[in-house]
Amino acid sequence: MPVPIWLQLLDDWVIALSPLWTILILVFWKPMKILVINIYNRLVKSPVDETKEDIDEHDERLALLEQKIEKLDSDLEQRKKVSRALLHHEIFQTAKQALKNKSITEIELENLEELYIPYKEIGGNGTAEKLYEECRSLPIQE
Repeated sequence: MPVPIWLQLLDDWVIALSPLWTILILVFWKPMKILVINIYNRLVKSPVDETKEDIDEHDERLALLEQKIEKLDSDLEQRKKVSRALLHHEIFQTAKQALKNKSITEIELENLEELYIPYKEIGGNGTAEKLYEECRSLPIQE
């Protein structure tokens, strides 16, 4: 049986195009190989790899949170120092005036107590306590 003409023509085309196919394969083989490997790795990822990636991601987030907490702690401590200093100043000024007058009004004593309680709660020292106690022993002015 004779070979059909279209098959003979196909052979001619393959022979003519084979250098072109070789060039295309050589040029695109490496990028295609990398692409296929990446797609395969994404589709067939082992649970161990995913777990390691999740742990690494959580570790990074945890480290960022720890930094933020340290910053907040530092800011809070600084604010406590400022608050303590301001409260001490107000207690000292109020007590100094009351001790100078040798008497205190009920409102001044209440205000002094409102200043002293938070001052003591945030670690204020005994100086303000001494002034507060001295003012409490003063006669109440009407």
